[in-house]
Amino acid sequence: MNGAERRATATSVAAAMTRINRSVAEVGTAVRGRVRSRLRPLGAAGSLPMDIIDAQHRTVHHLIGTASTLVGHATGAALERTTGSEAESLFDGPGATDTITVAQAAFGDVLPDPLNPQTRLLCKVPAAVPDAPLVVFVHGLGGHQDQFADSYLTAFADAGFEVTAARYSSGRPIEGNGRHLADAITRWPRRPRRIVLVGHSMGGLVISEALATRPPWIYAVDTVVTLGSPFRGAPLERVARAALGLGSRFAAAAPIVALGDHRSTGIKDLGDGTGVGIPPQVRHIAVVAMKGSTRADLTSVALGDGLVPVYSAAGLNPERSDVIDLPRTGHLDLLRDDTVTDVLRQVSASDPASR
Repeated sequence: MNGAERRATATSVAAAMTRINRSVAEVGTAVRGRVRSRLRPLGAAGSLPMDIIDAQHRTVHHLIGTASTLVGHATGAALERTTGSEAESLFDGPGATDTITVAQAAFGDVLPDPLNPQTRLLCKVPAAVPDAPLVVFVHGLGGHQDQFADSYLTAFADAGFEVTAARYSSGRPIEGNGRHLADAITRWPRRPRRIVLVGHSMGGLVISEALATRPPWIYAVDTVVTLGSPFRGAPLERVARAALGLGSRFAAAAPIVALGDHRSTGIKDLGDGTGVGIPPQVRHIAVVAMKGSTRADLTSVALGDGLVPVYSAAGLNPERSDVIDLPRTGHLDLLRDDTVTDVLRQVSASDPASR
């Protein structure tokens, strides 16, 4: 972790502690408000003790909040100053990928820039010839560029593709991440004759938003493969949204519920899915996982792949897509599945001109 990232980490932890302290203070205020209402018949004899308690609590929580902010900034400055210039980035060091991507998923819309760099493509297998086709793998919520099975990468590498993977902050708005992906591919140093895009979960939605911007390279895109992408939304986020809305009706619980509302915009966006599908001129292969043996099984209907319903993963226009069902398969299994490897090999070997 380099100096800037250490400083950003310290200030982010301080900001989180400040938010928690504020919520605790608001819960205390709500509880004391109820006690105060019960003591109202006593007049000044009942209100005076509560006034003293309120003043004490305000002072304590103000001191905690101020101290958290000051300590966070002071610690961050000291860490940055004492970190050697040779320190590598958190994103380049081994073993840190899962930790930072989970933090980005949860708070990616508010994390400081050093912990939240812009979308970029990372080359996994370089182009063998100047006009080699390009494949871009796009991970899902809380995922990272190294999650896809090696067999997925070699399925394209063996066919002469340049293989890349997108690195982005999945807590940012999906539409914005789509624009950033479009820009990242536009900045790629080559103009490939053919582009294939593969997205897992949220990654498929990011791809659809990228294509919706009508980027200059869209003419080269012939196939998009989505793996369990919730085009019509993810019910778990909608359930969480409803539960938080219900909890906010209770004064004592509302401040704690408000903490839950600090989850990232990216997570919230998953509840709604996307209003844009894959362009009709682009072949869309939607791989749909399900817990049951068929779509009609109760487990498939109730659980989908454990996170995404079957109907949502099939896309906005399933009648125009090649939908492939994977029974007895979970959402994360889609990152390492032999059937998916076979699908990708078929895609890499296909001739777009013949379709």
